[in-house]
Amino acid sequence: MTNKSIKKIAYNSGADLAGIASRERIESLPAESNPLHIMPHLNSIIVLAYQVLRGGLRGMETGSSWNVNGNPFSVMVEETYNFCRVLETNGWECVPLHTQSSDLRRQGVAVNPDKTEPDVIVDMYYIAYAAGLGSMGDGKFFLTPQYGPRQAFMAVLTDLILEPDPLFSGSVCDHCGKCIDACPAHAFDKNKWKA
Repeated sequence: MTNKSIKKIAYNSGADLAGIASRERIESLPAESNPLHIMPHLNSIIVLAYQVLRGGLRGMETGSSWNVNGNPFSVMVEETYNFCRVLETNGWECVPLHTQSSDLRRQGVAVNPDKTEPDVIVDMYYIAYAAGLGSMGDGKFFLTPQYGPRQAFMAVLTDLILEPDPLFSGSVCDHCGKCIDACPAHAFDKNKWKA
């Protein structure tokens, strides 16, 4: 299989964007977030992005509905599972991953002193960057040229050797500061912020 044929399968499975990262791009990550501690024999990481619909954010903006944005999650999981089934039917092993909070790290007990705790939480933004899908913005959101901050990620670790996509060059963020002004939690201090 090629980079192009894998992406065709991903799009046919329902993904809106797909990018591929090589093993070499993640080897130096810390053990607690390194996919190699989940699948030591991985060769490629396929990152699938699913658009967050603009209408799904309206309820969050008005305060009337917070769960509409999360409703597509079960669809993403199912579509990623179906994508993995196609790859595994063709002889490659896959480990599907969804975005998880890093707060879940270090809750398990290491079964071997030479290994990390069994709570490896992959930094999905870094993996999406390593797959060439976009870059981080000033508001600490991952941005793609196609959807800005409105996408959710799934990743597939696989032993299939694929040509990686080039890293995204440049920045999607224009450093306008609107994310800082709009943050409802006031998590950024504009006086201390450096673009």
